[in-house]
Amino acid sequence: MSSTLALLDERSVVDYLRGRGLDIPANAQARELGGGVSNVVLSVAWRDERVVVKQSLPRLKVESEWFAPVDRILREARSIQLMNHLLPDAAPELVSADPERFVIAMTGAPSSWTDWKQCLMGGDVRSSVAAQLGTTLGELHARTSGGAGLHESFFDGKPFEQLRIDPYFVHAAQRVPEIAPALMETVAEMTSRRSCLVHGDFSPKNLLVDPQQEQVWVIDFEVAHFGDPAFDLAFLLTHLVLKAVHRPQDGPQLDGAATAFVSSYLQVDGNTTPPDLAHVLRLVGCLLAARAEGKSPVEYLSSAQRATVLKLATAILKDRPTTLNDLALARTQGES
Repeated sequence: MSSTLALLDERSVVDYLRGRGLDIPANAQARELGGGVSNVVLSVAWRDERVVVKQSLPRLKVESEWFAPVDRILREARSIQLMNHLLPDAAPELVSADPERFVIAMTGAPSSWTDWKQCLMGGDVRSSVAAQLGTTLGELHARTSGGAGLHESFFDGKPFEQLRIDPYFVHAAQRVPEIAPALMETVAEMTSRRSCLVHGDFSPKNLLVDPQQEQVWVIDFEVAHFGDPAFDLAFLLTHLVLKAVHRPQDGPQLDGAATAFVSSYLQVDGNTTPPDLAHVLRLVGCLLAARAEGKSPVEYLSSAQRATVLKLATAILKDRPTTLNDLALARTQGES
């Protein structure tokens, strides 16, 4: 990022938005939102309205050195516009996109909403939410099958390589050489299976739910690309497995959520080429290894739990499970 391209903060964001022509009072309240590693994220609220502002960081906030192109935020803007067209109830509305300062603004969810990660970490595991997510993801994949309606930028796989393949898979392969061949073989298979728009970060922290958990918004599309739909399925399943390792008392409920998610996904009309579940589960093994030993390790796992996750990843890549029951059994065996 150029030194002349100043980052927004709580003091400057209101004037910035007003300068962009948004009808926001000068006394609107701004605060920084935490939780992300790749953007400045700010909330601006006034009366009963709120917008969320994101600006790309060139260097991600992780321990390892990790850079990414700042124009990825424009890909996110196009993704939100596409969601507003295809699935308007499943995402915030884009209200501004600034290609010069790499900033976007979108409608904010009501203050009573939370992300699904917080629910899961608190033991509130509802299969009904997982089923909604499976349907939403299935609709997104089905409606963009073959690249229908996608901007040309989505066909550039470099951002996915820079933000997922290299820091997740390649880095994990370098740190755990005994599983490196299986990791890279699975990655090669994934990169050869390109059929629809893939979110690329379909994680509980990027899924906002209302207090009754009857409505869900999908956010954070900066890694969206034309690719392998199995990656999105595997990404969410990986997070459910990680939560089960962290909170083994919730294991049965999390297994039920995984089943509801995949079942609802597969039932979507128009989903003519559903991913091979064995391939999805191999990707789960890769992602578990990545979240234990990649550049972005899961922050809530203890060192013992990280060792359990790596052991499970190794078992999955060796034994190649083909069903969700196999996955659940491998996890419970790994915890014993």
